[in-house]
Amino acid sequence: MADDINPKTLTTRERISYFLNNHENLLTLGLPEDAVLQADTASSPTFRPFIVIRWLDVAGKVGPVSKRPFELWGYDDDGDYTRIEAILKEAASLLTDSTTTPMLTKSGCISQITDSETGYGQGSDLFDEGYNAVVIPWRFAAIATGL
Repeated sequence: MADDINPKTLTTRERISYFLNNHENLLTLGLPEDAVLQADTASSPTFRPFIVIRWLDVAGKVGPVSKRPFELWGYDDDGDYTRIEAILKEAASLLTDSTTTPMLTKSGCISQITDSETGYGQGSDLFDEGYNAVVIPWRFAAIATGL
């Protein structure tokens, strides 16, 4: 995404992608520019590593505030989980850091992102034959209005 985009004009989905795609810490760890993709737009990237965001159904709602789980699936070269694990750990730290949120969006505000609930956090090391890549999933929940 272009550097001149106002994050307040983005949907919740776009806001998370924008934040991760434009964070210097992830680029320093080896994540290429624009390597955070939505699950419905990802077409076999030729570069490694990359991250796919998969959004799940709303898991709870109180008034205008919803909790919506999402997962980051980190893909990297076959045989080495080290780089993608470091990238995902940094992404998790950035997303769950209280100084990062709230994040304004077009339809509301993400007030918190957590990965500390039961069943959340880093998943098992996997392998994706379609991408011929190692994969690590990491589950989060976004607490927000306007999801």
